[in-house]
Amino acid sequence: MSSKKYAHIVIPRTNLDHFTYSIPEDLLGKIYPGAVVIVPFQKTRSKGVVWEIIDAPDLPEEKIKPIEEVISSEFSLAEPYLKLAEWMRDYYLCTLSDIIPLLFPPGVVERGTYIYKLSRKKDLPTDNPVISYLLKIHPRGASLKRLQKLFGAGVSRTLKDLQAQGLITLTDNIKVKSYRELDFYTPFPIEIPAIPTPSQKEILDDFFKNKPKVSLIFGVTGSGKTRLYSWIVEEFIKEGKSALILVPEIALTPQIFNYLINIFHGEVMFYHSRLSDAERRWVFKQAKEGKRKILVGPRSALFVPLQN
Repeated sequence: MSSKKYAHIVIPRTNLDHFTYSIPEDLLGKIYPGAVVIVPFQKTRSKGVVWEIIDAPDLPEEKIKPIEEVISSEFSLAEPYLKLAEWMRDYYLCTLSDIIPLLFPPGVVERGTYIYKLSRKKDLPTDNPVISYLLKIHPRGASLKRLQKLFGAGVSRTLKDLQAQGLITLTDNIKVKSYRELDFYTPFPIEIPAIPTPSQKEILDDFFKNKPKVSLIFGVTGSGKTRLYSWIVEEFIKEGKSALILVPEIALTPQIFNYLINIFHGEVMFYHSRLSDAERRWVFKQAKEGKRKILVGPRSALFVPLQN
């Protein structure tokens, strides 16, 4: 029985659930459900998400292409998000390829700049001009376009040979930019009640006693709903959990953010489309690594991977 493995890969915006690719031996230990990979697709390359690993494909071997490379695990999908995507597919009658882009920050699975990087720094054949160039001039990697401009169109064959020898790898130049304003943000001071009113206390007691999955709180503007939410969030943070506070529109994000940062300080961050792509990727990383526990944002913040 063959030990060769295959994977179903979801490629965004293709209107199909998945495509079948083979897993090269050197990538066997790196491929897992939820990993982001680079694959040959039609006449170009594309990024996709490993959905499942299988032993026997339903296609002839000669029609199956190999996965080329695995992108950094910092943006991979955890199992709960794979299950969520399957539920969304069945509920909304769409394909996984429609859902996958929603679960990642911009640029991780839909577009990107592919670069070639050295797989190691030592024991390299420096007489090879491409190796020498990557080692001395561009140690962080160079795009195919740049390499073709320097070495001609024939460099593509050289790059494939170097990949096969394990000397270089193809990856995606995903940039992450720290949203430094969060670190230097000085909240506008506001008066925050320290003790709940009788009606707020009644709601809090009922909430923590019954722990309902859904609670609808009605109150006019200025009646203390936001402070009520913050007390609830505070209890969850003490238990080591995270909290997502959704706002109806981006314009309300600064107001709620300022209120919460007066209480929780460095635990709070926000996410919306006015952040740059690199900054949104930074928020994703902060959430996934559990470095900040409270997230404020509109509906686009719903899939940011807060922990617990």
